[in-house]
Parts: sequence; C-alpha cells; structure tokens
Amino acid sequence: MEEALTEKQRYWLEHFKLIDASNQSSAEYAREHNLDAHALYRWRSVLTKQGSLKSKAMPINFAQVKVAQPSMAGLSIKIHFRIPQWLQTPV
Repeated sequence: MEEALTEKQRYWLEHFKLIDASNQSSAEYAREHNLDAHALYRWRSVLTKQGSLKSKAMPINFAQVKVAQPSMAGLSIKIHFRIPQWLQTPV
C-alpha cells in the first residue's frame, strides 16, 4: 500500500506537473513563480527517489572514436553534435 503524501510533497508534485505542461525549463519556471531553484531540484530528487515522481534521466551512451587515417590529421573536418534540448537549458 502506498504511503499518503504530505502537503509539502503534494505542493512540489503539483509544480512538477506544471513544469512538464509548460515549455519552460525548471530554472525559468522557478524564476517566474518565485520558487527557490535549489529547493525545486532537491524536491525533484527526493520525490524521484521515493517513487512519487518519474525520473527524466536519459541513459548516457558513449561511442569509441578512432581516426581512420592519421595522415589526414591536418585536414579541416566539421563535426556536428545534436544535444537534447533538456541538456541545453542552463541550470
């Protein structure tokens, strides 16, 4: 049986629902609603660990890169990276 949430837990869960429904980062939302950003992130961690909030963490994948022809090291090469939007938002 799930433990009932406290008033404070419900308060923060409601803010996380509103953040998800908005097109704002957590930091932007906190500023707009005069919330302490550190408290917001702390409560996200607490509620995620207790299972009341789903984690948004995405697995990090790495790929080994090898230079195919070292003799081409002097050439100019353009490399493009796509970074997910959630990683581009300043905290």
